[in-house]
Amino acid sequence: AMVLKAAGFKGEKPVTLISEAKYWKYPAWPDPPQVFVSDLKPLQELVGEVKPKSYAVKKGARFDRSVDGNVLTNRDRKYCKGIGVQAPSELVFALQPKYKRFVATVGVDDECMRWDNPDGLEQWPQWSRPIHGPTSYRLSQIIFEVILDGATVSQTPPLLNGVLGWGIDVDIPEDAQRLTLRVKDVESRF
Repeated sequence: AMVLKAAGFKGEKPVTLISEAKYWKYPAWPDPPQVFVSDLKPLQELVGEVKPKSYAVKKGARFDRSVDGNVLTNRDRKYCKGIGVQAPSELVFALQPKYKRFVATVGVDDECMRWDNPDGLEQWPQWSRPIHGPTSYRLSQIIFEVILDGATVSQTPPLLNGVLGWGIDVDIPEDAQRLTLRVKDVESRF
């Protein structure tokens, strides 16, 4: 990540507050996995509470489907393997010595454009349409974390609805015991 800071000056004297922005470069797309985490049974699942004053309903993880039971989709790309979760959530898996890398593509599912939306917004390309009620279109800023034995080894920038999936590729140390996948919103209640 790169941080850019800017301020207005008159001569040597600052005359505005400092503004700060973070920028990330998309990582290389990871090679496909040999073992799919969606084929493994989690040791533990935690599901946080939904955002207050939204129309969301608390839902657990779904394997090889979205949390609503649909095909996993990001920017109209379909995925037959993966895990659909609702933020905030956490899944913990046991690791085996044969596991050398964890690779994934993570992102906000296109169906989130429809969630919590009393006005019926259908998909991300229709963002210019006015919206009059609480909707995940305006609320979703999701961060994905990969944790090995309690230490965060990868974290995405906040990903919004309609943003292309983010590639993750991390080494798994030989002695690692637990893989934790955490998904949280920017205002996470975990």
